[in-house]
Amino acid sequence: MKNLKRIAIACSTAVIFVALTPSVANAAEAPPEKSYDTKVMSGLISTSKLTVELLKSHGGFYEAAAGLATVSIPKNPEQPVSIFNQNEPNAVLVKASVDSINPKQYVEKNTVVTQDKNMFIGLQVVDGGIQQIAYIKNNAATRLISVNYSTRGSAHLAFAKDNKGRTDGSVALFEDAAENNPILFMPVPSVKDANGKPVRIHYQIEDHNLVQLIDQTSNVEYPIVSTFTSIGTFFSSDGWIYRSPMWSLSLVPNLWFRVAGGLSGVAEEIVNRQAWNQIYAKHHANGHWRDRNVNGMFNQYECHFHFGFWKSAFNIEPDRPNPDFGTYLKTRCNP
Repeated sequence: MKNLKRIAIACSTAVIFVALTPSVANAAEAPPEKSYDTKVMSGLISTSKLTVELLKSHGGFYEAAAGLATVSIPKNPEQPVSIFNQNEPNAVLVKASVDSINPKQYVEKNTVVTQDKNMFIGLQVVDGGIQQIAYIKNNAATRLISVNYSTRGSAHLAFAKDNKGRTDGSVALFEDAAENNPILFMPVPSVKDANGKPVRIHYQIEDHNLVQLIDQTSNVEYPIVSTFTSIGTFFSSDGWIYRSPMWSLSLVPNLWFRVAGGLSGVAEEIVNRQAWNQIYAKHHANGHWRDRNVNGMFNQYECHFHFGFWKSAFNIEPDRPNPDFGTYLKTRCNP
């Protein structure tokens, strides 16, 4: 294991709280330490493929709207960051800590940064959740980052699966024992070295711990950059609208979900299934649906996911018929 970078995430028992970075004074203030590496900072910001949300200072927290979620980052590093998912009664508490270092902390361009001599970690709020970018300067940066997920009930970590039971190594925090309702989804991180070469990585689940293992046995050029995302919602908005002559569940994919739509194979199907399960759990009991025509609703959704991603919204209606899939394609997913 000495040749592996080890990032561990501990999960206990919903509001989503995540403390991945230390506190900072104010987003508009100068950093506590002015000697930080500006090149590294630029790299942390430019690495993101997602739109980074605006942080606003409110008392002891930085807060940001993230589509259907709200993220609150405490200025006290001993407290957890929180991601509140819309209409969810509880939050998931995620408390991270970095062992054996005295990090320097600051906010730059809506990125909360933890810095030490060998590693930088930037925390950004994106639509639907948070994104952590680790800039690993050299082999001496090996260290343990422990993140505690706290939810009420029996939430647990498990490898996410598609409808055939296959996994690509991504992990979800599930609210239920049957693993039908993901409240947080962690895709396999993107890790590349200084030459843009992918670096092998995988997760391990050890009881309530999620361990991120970056393989350094192969020849890699430093720095290594790891992008790790925790997504609580897949849509910027979801709700019922009236489209004469029927009610429609209107789903607007967020940018992360649209980027995921460019995946293929098992990874694509896993995202497809997790997003559907979350939408079903949230809306199936609504008076406009009431569990009617579940197969038809799913087929409309899946048609949009695979063939209608160009649409501004996925509008799916329980009062539509459920014909063969060829008819879905001919009618642009709404037969």
